[in-house]
Amino acid sequence: MVRAYGTFLVLLGAGAWGALGVLATGIYEHGLQPLDVVTSRVVVAWLGFAIVSAVTGRGRSILSKSGWRGLAIHGLVAVVLYNLLYFAAIEQLGVSLSVALLYTAPAWSAMLSALFLGERPGKAALLAVPLCVIGVALAVGVLTDGIYIELLGFAAGLGAGLTYALFSVLGKPILDRWAPIDLLFVSFGVASVCLLSLFTVTGGWARLAQAGPESWTLLMIMGVFATFCAYMAYTTGLRWVDASKATILATIEPAVAVTLATLVTSETLGRVEFVGIILIIAAGTIAGLSRSRADAH
Repeated sequence: MVRAYGTFLVLLGAGAWGALGVLATGIYEHGLQPLDVVTSRVVVAWLGFAIVSAVTGRGRSILSKSGWRGLAIHGLVAVVLYNLLYFAAIEQLGVSLSVALLYTAPAWSAMLSALFLGERPGKAALLAVPLCVIGVALAVGVLTDGIYIELLGFAAGLGAGLTYALFSVLGKPILDRWAPIDLLFVSFGVASVCLLSLFTVTGGWARLAQAGPESWTLLMIMGVFATFCAYMAYTTGLRWVDASKATILATIEPAVAVTLATLVTSETLGRVEFVGIILIIAAGTIAGLSRSRADAH
């Protein structure tokens, strides 16, 4: 019963992340920019983490610890930069291709962990990298129509996958001393300060003041449901679900994203592009399973 509950929470968290793309697309249609979306998402989620920290009494523990430099870097790279790149990719490439490029993260993670954490990638992880490259080539149409996408959007999508991978790579040594909620609270807090500063300088408050009720509703859904609740559900579910199983369950995220994009935004995928996305998801699952088994030993 407990494992079933954990499985449900992991699926809920990953599925909620899958809704980010269509929510962002809807917000862009109302005239807001990626920075507006990112800032609102991160700040709303941080307020949720702050409430949880206060209720659980974690706040005092956080203030009494050292090692804030690593948390600051984590927040700037794995939260600020990741969000800016991902939502910029969605704006330029659409949801389906952006989430496909994002899901190169496990392959990036396998390589980065070998370089910076001293982890030895298994044969499966080494297989995942070329599989991921082939998947990306098919997904963007390199083998059928040539490179027809926006190069900046493509770079942003790959960068989102890289910085998303760094969330775990940078976070792993931090979690040796900090609880997950501590990491989320401080990392998102640092990110909130940085994003709010940039948001203010670029006239973000004026843009939000002109946003209609629909934009505000979508922003709140994204911040509360697809960010705060998603992170809390996924992190809590990991208490009862093996990391290897969670990796497989997390593939519901791109599946949900592509499905919603097809139903809500009328995005269409050719057969070759669809095969490419499947290969990327498969590569991510293989890389994730390989890392989980390595950690178990």
